Amino acid sequence: MINIGCWNVRGSNLRPKQEEIKNVIRSNNLSLFAILESQLRFNKLQATCNNVFGSWMWISNQDMSPKGTRIVIGWDPNEVIVMPLDANSQVMHCQVIFIKENKRLFCSFVYGCNYYIDRRKLWDSLGKHYNVVAGQPWLIAGDFNVTRELVDSIAGHSKISRGMVEFNECINLIEVQDINSNGLHYTWNQRPRGASGALKKLDRVLGNHKFIEEFPNVFANFQPYRISDHSPMIIKFPIKRKFRIRPFKFVNSLLLLDNFLPIVESVWKTDVEGFGMFRLCQKLKLLKKPLRKLLNVHGNFAEKVSKCREELCRVQESLDLDPCNEELRFEEGIYL
Repeated sequence: MINIGCWNVRGSNLRPKQEEIKNVIRSNNLSLFAILESQLRFNKLQATCNNVFGSWMWISNQDMSPKGTRIVIGWDPNEVIVMPLDANSQVMHCQVIFIKENKRLFCSFVYGCNYYIDRRKLWDSLGKHYNVVAGQPWLIAGDFNVTRELVDSIAGHSKISRGMVEFNECINLIEVQDINSNGLHYTWNQRPRGASGALKKLDRVLGNHKFIEEFPNVFANFQPYRISDHSPMIIKFPIKRKFRIRPFKFVNSLLLLDNFLPIVESVWKTDVEGFGMFRLCQKLKLLKKPLRKLLNVHGNFAEKVSKCREELCRVQESLDLDPCNEELRFEEGIYL
């Protein structure tokens, strides 16, 4: 079925963060993805979404957020249909239809305000949408900016706050619960390089009874936060998909090498019989091996980046288990 992603990535107008978002989408085979706390101004929104989502469709709550876009939702129109229902500065409600599976559910993507009084508008919106859902499958994912229980925080307050009480009251009112999950428990990392940093579970994936009934095998994977201070949330529907042929790709940095064009020219002179499109595809296939060899000779840049990312994820996973370890915090800062 469809895998859905959601991630708080502040400053997504920066190219390195856009590339990491694209990596999360690609590596998790996502067909729908929500960017939270994007902080995109109107003049940056179009260019950023075009780069991140490519041919996907997208919507945002730009009109509801005078200080910059807070939520952007992108989706593959070949896989899903997304129908916006309602939105404000803290939540976007929509209905999602899985085209090939002929399934549908309500989805709400959340980015709650920092101050508990401001979050009351979010709780009110979720309460009203509960009546719209009317017992149909409902998935809620995002950064609520508040924990539910004391065990959801390392450092910080040691007593239940008014904001936590109101959050739990809302959850009880709209009759949702945390869906099955794995990965990190603490989804927000404050000041990772310092000894006085805090770890909290601010990001959650919730579902109502009908959602859990119709999608019993679905689970949320909270991945290492990488270059953000929040964990990416990947909601996985474990149903086998057909193999998709990957398009022709190569590392852009190869263009800077002196022998790149001679290799392309040599392959392009190869005599291939057939129609024009067939000849083009065959020559692209012939290019794969020499370009792969060229990449390895000059150092596989993509592999180096991948290894560094793996080390960063490893340290962040260890830090989630041992949050007071200063050596791990220092090591994370180096890889980051």
